[in-house]
Amino acid sequence: MSEYLPPEIITQILLRLPIKSLLQCTSICKSWNSLIKHTRFINNHLNLNLDKTSNSPLLLLRHCPKDPTRELYSLHLDNGSFQEHSKPELPVQSLNECFRIVGSCNGLILLSDDYLTDYNMFVLWNPSIRKFITLAKPHVPKSPHHSVYGFGFDSKKNDYKVVRLVYLRQNEGHACPEIELY
Repeated sequence: MSEYLPPEIITQILLRLPIKSLLQCTSICKSWNSLIKHTRFINNHLNLNLDKTSNSPLLLLRHCPKDPTRELYSLHLDNGSFQEHSKPELPVQSLNECFRIVGSCNGLILLSDDYLTDYNMFVLWNPSIRKFITLAKPHVPKSPHHSVYGFGFDSKKNDYKVVRLVYLRQNEGHACPEIELY
C-alpha cells in the first residue's frame, strides 16, 4: 500500500488512528514501525488527540486494599451514565497492596504506594499500551515527614517530570522542604 500512497498521506492516516490500532500497525513494516515510534510522530499524535478529548469518557478507578475487587468505569459526560468499562490489571504489585493515583498527564498515570506506609514506590503507567516504568525510590530519612507530589509535562525538555517536596517534622514545626525531581 505504501507504494501507492505518498508518505505524507500515510502519516496523516496513521496520526488519526487510536493507540491500540497504531501498535498493531508497527508490525506491518519496518518503515511504519520507525515512523510510529519517532518522537515527532508521537508528539503530533498526542497534540491531534488532545483536541478530541472533550468527548472522551472520564475514567474512574476503585481499588480497595482489603477487597480484591478493582473496578474501572467510564463516565460519558454527554449523558451522565455509568458503564463498566474493563477490569484493569495494575502493572506491578505493591508491598502494601494499595496504590493511589498521584496525577495524570497526557494519558500517563503516576501511581504511588505510600498511601498507608512509606514504601514509596512510584510507577509511571501508560494503560493504553500497558507499559510502565518504576521510578527510583525517594531519598527520605525515616524521621516523621509530610510529602507533596506534582506530575506534569516539561515542554522545553519534552519529558515528563515528577516533583516531590518532603517536609521533615521538627520540634518547632516544619523545616524547609527537601525537593526531589525525577
